[in-house]
Amino acid sequence: MLRHRPVCVAIVLSLSLVLGIACVFAAEPDAPAPPAVTGLAQRFAASRSAITAFSCDFTRTVAGDPPSVLRGHLEAQVAGADRKLRYRLELTDPVDPVWMEAWYCDGATSWHLQRTLADVPPDVTSRPAGADDGDLRRLAALLRGDLTALAEDFSISEAAERSRLVLTAKSDTNPVARIEAELKPDGSSLTQVDLEDRQGKRSSHRIDRLEDNPVLAPERFRPIGR
Repeated sequence: MLRHRPVCVAIVLSLSLVLGIACVFAAEPDAPAPPAVTGLAQRFAASRSAITAFSCDFTRTVAGDPPSVLRGHLEAQVAGADRKLRYRLELTDPVDPVWMEAWYCDGATSWHLQRTLADVPPDVTSRPAGADDGDLRRLAALLRGDLTALAEDFSISEAAERSRLVLTAKSDTNPVARIEAELKPDGSSLTQVDLEDRQGKRSSHRIDRLEDNPVLAPERFRPIGR
């Protein structure tokens, strides 16, 4: 995938939420009911329940000597009665203006593009939508605040410090072992996502800009000329 770096979206992003449900046992009228769902996770999901599209810029840093830094731009939209996901993810290198790796999906077809040389056309491949893009789909769900869509793969808890959600993989086969999602104090949106893989390697993804429900033209989700 990425030249000399792991791809950020393998990252950047899978998520889940297991919410308690308050109930009353008629056979035990004095038994206390579990507490109602409250807290940071609930505020995050509720505040973003109307989000169907977004445009996001982020900076990805992997610790090292020197650190590895990439710039990312992600647009995504859930549209239609079948709620098909369309997306556009582009990664660039701040020290190499020619290099770029990108993924696009118009709901029916997905494309992978990689450019390494200025005088050589980029390499572009395509496949049906939904094939091998689970990480991207989970990342888009996370940024939309759609925790229910991610409940199969991760469990979630709230960190004691700051406004953080901690996501732990349910399966040992998941390449991402742990995700820490930092939110604004009011829980309205993400500000940073930190990932840890099965080997203990950590990467940080700082959200530099996030626009909710922008107007995104259909051609945004296809490579130029496709």
